[in-house]
Amino acid sequence: MTIILVLKLKFSVFKAFIFQKEIILYMKKWFTIIASTFACFILAVIMVIYIYGPNINFYLLPPSPERYGKIAIKKMNTYGYFTNSKAWQKTEKKALVDMHSVHNYDEADAILQKIIKVAGGKHSQIVTTKQITTETEHYEEPTIINDNGLVTIHEPQFQGNTQQANEYANRINDFLFKDKHEIKSIIIDLSNNNGGDMAPMILGVSSIIPDGNILSFFPTMVPVREYP
Repeated sequence: MTIILVLKLKFSVFKAFIFQKEIILYMKKWFTIIASTFACFILAVIMVIYIYGPNINFYLLPPSPERYGKIAIKKMNTYGYFTNSKAWQKTEKKALVDMHSVHNYDEADAILQKIIKVAGGKHSQIVTTKQITTETEHYEEPTIINDNGLVTIHEPQFQGNTQQANEYANRINDFLFKDKHEIKSIIIDLSNNNGGDMAPMILGVSSIIPDGNILSFFPTMVPVREYP
């Protein structure tokens, strides 16, 4: 009787061991399935970002000079105002071929600089991060001269950051509100103004502009390189 009890005890322990092992194998199986599914999902997300990210200027890694150039050409083709012309179709075809031989971003930019005016018109240009930084460092604020009520507001071109844009617009706005009772006439001087961001220029004098549509325009493509 004692022997039988011992055998039953050993058999129960063996069954418990087998059951525990099956549970571990089952959990490992599902863990492998979940981990594989998650890995496939992450890989799919990475592929989607790699393929479509450049459409919103988002890159996982800096593209090769060739891919960078082709992305820029694709954006020109999408947003350029004159891309329905035969001149652009011919230019685009040659540029795509030329991109195969570029070795760095500067060589790609040189090609893009030549063709962007065909796609977007004479005011279109390539703007690099270095150029934006340089223009921000050389920010020129507007000047105001009050000659017995005859006010001359010189608005220079603007291509700065958000803080500088606020300073630009507020400098003019503050003067117009503070000294509005002394102002008889206003001259808006745009001499030597080559353009840039027009928003602070308009906002600065918004208090003297009648309500309604100010202007309308067709956008042109200006690729910005945000990597070395």
